[in-house]
Amino acid sequence: MNRESARSGYDGNPVAIVTGAASGIGRAIALRLAQEGFAVAAWDCDEDTLRIAVAEDGAQIDRSLSPGSLHDFSVDIGLDEEVDLALAQVIDRHGIPQVVVNNAGIMRRRSIAETDAEEFRFVLDVNLIGTYRVLRAAAKLWLEAGVGGHIINISSGHAVLSTRDRAAYAASKAALESLTRNAALEFGPDGILVNAVAPGFTAGTAMTRNTLVGERAEKVARRVPIGRVGTPAEVAETVLALAQGRIPYMTGQTLRCDGGWAGSDVDAAWR
Repeated sequence: MNRESARSGYDGNPVAIVTGAASGIGRAIALRLAQEGFAVAAWDCDEDTLRIAVAEDGAQIDRSLSPGSLHDFSVDIGLDEEVDLALAQVIDRHGIPQVVVNNAGIMRRRSIAETDAEEFRFVLDVNLIGTYRVLRAAAKLWLEAGVGGHIINISSGHAVLSTRDRAAYAASKAALESLTRNAALEFGPDGILVNAVAPGFTAGTAMTRNTLVGERAEKVARRVPIGRVGTPAEVAETVLALAQGRIPYMTGQTLRCDGGWAGSDVDAAWR
């Protein structure tokens, strides 16, 4: 099979894995993919919240318009055995996934002086090593099966901006974008495209729920070039374009879905 058109080797509805799918951006991505016909394996370590999200969002899918579906999998991406087991279960129930969205991540807002090495390592373990674990498992699967696929890593504007009290998070996301480029180089000849999407300030997520409020939210909105913060649904649309293969000649890139924030002085609003 021609590697460049490897995805044509899949049968039936497309299958996608979305990590960190219980809330916020991950939840929005999972729903949007399902609405467009994907069988979505929603992964998260918060089993109860994930189950509720999948039940609520599954009810929103119009079966007359889309054959898509949502399925919850309790997975801790910090553990090799859980990733391997969940991937095997996805294959058994739905077939080989064509798309993997690495969205799971955490933030700790502390200064460098207040962040010890253990906590710094914990953030990297989730945001970078966890993503690497899922990326590697998916790539090995596709290489062995002789098919291509799409890996979409969720980064952040903090990967390229210096901001207060986010050194561990920023370092993890900068490393993630480097991993994206290196993986794209390695797997491109095998029909595996690896890109990243970097949201800016996005309302309605665990990371912004208590910070993008009131006067502070208004200050941030004024400094974003398009004049407002983003929504999880807008990030999901960007991911959908990549997942559907609508940008076939792009790999190793980071799409900044941030209203122009990464190129502005929005951080001044947080001083």
